[in-house]
Amino acid sequence: MHWVFAYGSNMDLEDLGLWLTKRNLPPARIVQAQAAKLVGYRLVWNHFSKTRGGGVANIEPADSDLPGVALCVDHPTLSALDRKEGYPSRYGRALSEAVLGTGTRIQAWAYRVQAEHWLDGIVHPSRHYKGILVRGATRFGLPPEYISHLNALETCD
Repeated sequence: MHWVFAYGSNMDLEDLGLWLTKRNLPPARIVQAQAAKLVGYRLVWNHFSKTRGGGVANIEPADSDLPGVALCVDHPTLSALDRKEGYPSRYGRALSEAVLGTGTRIQAWAYRVQAEHWLDGIVHPSRHYKGILVRGATRFGLPPEYISHLNALETCD
Protein backbone atom coordinates (compact mmCIF):
# COMPACT_ATOMS: atom_id res chain seq x y z
CA MET A 1 0.00 0.00 0.00
CA HIS A 2 1.09 3.56 -0.73
CA TRP A 3 0.16 6.91 0.76
CA VAL A 4 -0.44 9.71 -1.75
CA PHE A 5 -1.00 13.33 -0.76
CA ALA A 6 -3.74 14.95 -2.86
CA TYR A 7 -3.96 18.74 -3.05
CA GLY A 8 -5.65 19.29 -6.42
CA SER A 9 -8.35 17.42 -8.31
CA ASN A 10 -7.39 14.11 -6.66
CA MET A 11 -8.97 15.43 -3.43
CA ASP A 12 -12.33 14.90 -5.17
CA LEU A 13 -12.78 11.15 -5.35
CA GLU A 14 -15.75 11.54 -7.68
CA ASP A 15 -13.59 13.40 -10.22
CA LEU A 16 -10.88 10.74 -9.89
CA GLY A 17 -13.46 7.99 -10.44
CA LEU A 18 -14.77 9.71 -13.59
CA TRP A 19 -11.25 10.02 -14.97
CA LEU A 20 -10.63 6.30 -14.43
CA THR A 21 -14.00 5.32 -15.94
CA LYS A 22 -13.44 7.44 -19.08
CA ARG A 23 -10.19 5.56 -19.68
CA ASN A 24 -11.65 2.11 -19.00
CA LEU A 25 -9.39 1.67 -15.98
CA PRO A 26 -10.43 -0.29 -12.87
CA PRO A 27 -11.97 1.73 -10.02
CA ALA A 28 -9.51 3.22 -7.54
CA ARG A 29 -8.80 1.04 -4.53
CA ILE A 30 -8.52 3.55 -1.72
CA VAL A 31 -8.17 1.86 1.66
CA GLN A 32 -8.17 5.13 3.60
CA ALA A 33 -8.80 8.76 2.73
CA GLN A 34 -8.57 11.51 5.31
CA ALA A 35 -7.70 15.15 5.83
CA ALA A 36 -3.98 15.75 6.19
CA LYS A 37 -1.26 18.39 5.85
CA LEU A 38 1.83 18.25 3.64
CA VAL A 39 4.72 19.53 5.74
CA GLY A 40 6.74 22.42 4.31
CA TYR A 41 4.74 23.16 1.15
CA ARG A 42 2.25 25.63 -0.26
CA LEU A 43 -0.07 25.72 -3.24
CA VAL A 44 1.03 27.61 -6.38
CA TRP A 45 -0.60 28.21 -9.76
CA ASN A 46 2.22 28.05 -12.31
CA HIS A 47 1.04 25.35 -14.73
CA PHE A 48 -1.53 25.36 -17.55
CA SER A 49 -3.55 22.27 -18.39
CA LYS A 50 -5.26 21.99 -21.80
CA THR A 51 -7.48 19.27 -20.35
CA ARG A 52 -8.65 21.49 -17.48
CA GLY A 53 -8.79 24.65 -19.57
CA GLY A 54 -6.74 26.75 -17.18
CA GLY A 55 -4.26 26.64 -14.37
CA VAL A 56 -3.94 23.58 -12.18
CA ALA A 57 -2.62 23.28 -8.65
CA ASN A 58 1.06 22.72 -8.04
CA ILE A 59 3.22 22.82 -4.93
CA GLU A 60 6.48 24.42 -3.89
CA PRO A 61 8.52 24.32 -0.69
CA ALA A 62 7.46 26.88 1.90
CA ASP A 63 7.56 27.67 5.60
CA SER A 64 4.00 26.41 5.96
CA ASP A 65 1.96 23.24 5.73
CA LEU A 66 -0.53 22.59 2.94
CA PRO A 67 -3.98 21.16 3.73
CA GLY A 68 -5.10 18.29 1.54
CA VAL A 69 -6.15 14.67 1.57
CA ALA A 70 -4.02 11.60 2.28
CA LEU A 71 -5.04 8.59 0.21
CA CYS A 72 -3.84 5.09 1.04
CA VAL A 73 -3.95 3.22 -2.28
CA ASP A 74 -2.88 -0.10 -3.75
CA HIS A 75 -0.16 -0.35 -6.39
CA PRO A 76 -2.51 -0.44 -9.43
CA THR A 77 -4.20 2.75 -8.17
CA LEU A 78 -0.80 4.42 -7.71
CA SER A 79 0.02 3.44 -11.30
CA ALA A 80 -3.29 4.94 -12.46
CA LEU A 81 -2.51 8.17 -10.56
CA ASP A 82 0.91 8.22 -12.25
CA ARG A 83 -0.84 8.03 -15.61
CA LYS A 84 -3.36 10.73 -14.66
CA GLU A 85 -0.59 13.10 -13.56
CA GLY A 86 1.64 12.40 -16.55
CA TYR A 87 4.39 10.96 -14.36
CA PRO A 88 7.32 11.20 -14.93
CA SER A 89 7.27 13.59 -17.90
CA ARG A 90 4.76 16.26 -16.76
CA TYR A 91 4.77 15.66 -12.99
CA GLY A 92 7.42 14.14 -10.79
CA ARG A 93 6.65 12.59 -7.44
CA ALA A 94 8.64 12.36 -4.26
CA LEU A 95 8.07 10.96 -0.80
CA SER A 96 7.28 13.82 1.54
CA GLU A 97 6.24 14.12 5.16
CA ALA A 98 2.52 14.49 5.79
CA VAL A 99 0.52 14.62 9.00
CA LEU A 100 -2.84 12.88 9.16
CA GLY A 101 -5.77 14.44 10.98
CA THR A 102 -5.04 12.05 13.86
CA GLY A 103 -1.56 13.56 14.24
CA THR A 104 0.19 10.50 12.79
CA ARG A 105 3.17 11.38 10.60
CA ILE A 106 3.51 9.45 7.34
CA GLN A 107 5.59 9.44 4.19
CA ALA A 108 3.35 10.11 1.20
CA TRP A 109 3.96 10.49 -2.51
CA ALA A 110 3.39 14.10 -3.54
CA TYR A 111 3.18 15.01 -7.22
CA ARG A 112 4.83 18.22 -8.39
CA VAL A 113 4.94 19.73 -11.87
CA GLN A 114 8.39 19.30 -13.43
CA ALA A 115 10.29 22.62 -13.52
CA GLU A 116 10.45 22.73 -17.32
CA HIS A 117 6.63 22.98 -17.36
CA TRP A 118 6.37 25.91 -14.92
CA LEU A 119 5.10 29.22 -16.27
CA ASP A 120 5.89 32.71 -15.01
CA GLY A 121 3.18 34.43 -13.03
CA ILE A 122 -0.14 33.08 -11.85
CA VAL A 123 -2.08 30.79 -14.18
CA HIS A 124 -5.68 31.08 -13.01
CA PRO A 125 -7.82 27.94 -12.86
CA SER A 126 -11.16 27.50 -14.60
CA ARG A 127 -14.31 27.82 -12.50
CA HIS A 128 -14.94 24.11 -13.04
CA TYR A 129 -11.48 23.07 -11.78
CA LYS A 130 -11.72 25.44 -8.79
CA GLY A 131 -15.09 23.84 -7.98
CA ILE A 132 -13.52 20.39 -7.97
CA LEU A 133 -10.94 21.53 -5.40
CA VAL A 134 -13.54 23.24 -3.23
CA ARG A 135 -15.80 20.17 -3.36
CA GLY A 136 -12.98 17.81 -2.34
CA ALA A 137 -11.74 20.11 0.41
CA THR A 138 -15.27 20.53 1.77
CA ARG A 139 -16.07 16.81 1.70
CA PHE A 140 -12.94 16.02 3.70
CA GLY A 141 -13.50 18.82 6.19
CA LEU A 142 -10.34 20.78 5.46
CA PRO A 143 -9.94 23.97 7.52
CA PRO A 144 -12.66 26.57 6.77
CA GLU A 145 -10.04 29.28 6.14
CA TYR A 146 -8.43 27.06 3.48
CA ILE A 147 -11.78 26.42 1.80
CA SER A 148 -12.39 30.19 1.86
CA HIS A 149 -8.98 30.68 0.22
CA LEU A 150 -9.91 28.21 -2.53
CA ASN A 151 -13.32 29.85 -3.02
CA ALA A 152 -11.64 33.24 -3.40
CA LEU A 153 -9.32 32.12 -6.23
CA GLU A 154 -9.65 34.23 -9.34
CA THR A 155 -10.59 32.13 -12.37
CA CYS A 156 -9.74 32.46 -16.04
CA ASP A 157 -13.38 32.30 -17.18
